[in-house]
Amino acid sequence: MTYKAVCTSCGAKVSRWRLFRSPVTCPDCNTTFMRTGTIVLTAPSLLILAGTTWIVALRLISPVVLLALCLIDLVIVVFLVPYFARLESLRAKSSKMQ
Repeated sequence: MTYKAVCTSCGAKVSRWRLFRSPVTCPDCNTTFMRTGTIVLTAPSLLILAGTTWIVALRLISPVVLLALCLIDLVIVVFLVPYFARLESLRAKSSKMQ
């Protein structure tokens, strides 16, 4: 499934890859959106990575396990943040000159 969001102005589908660019622009009506709440959603991920790095520094797990945990964490963040991050409309660009 390549679509994760719908434009609130015109109802056009916005692809997953557009969601990772900030700000997000609707392909049909050129309305600009900004993702909100991504810092709150990715903060636990960063804390987990910092904690596992600290555990590697204490030599409780190997660096290979740290790399695996980092990759798993990255995949979870990349695929789950677009589901939970809200899109708020910033402005609507007019496509026609008046």
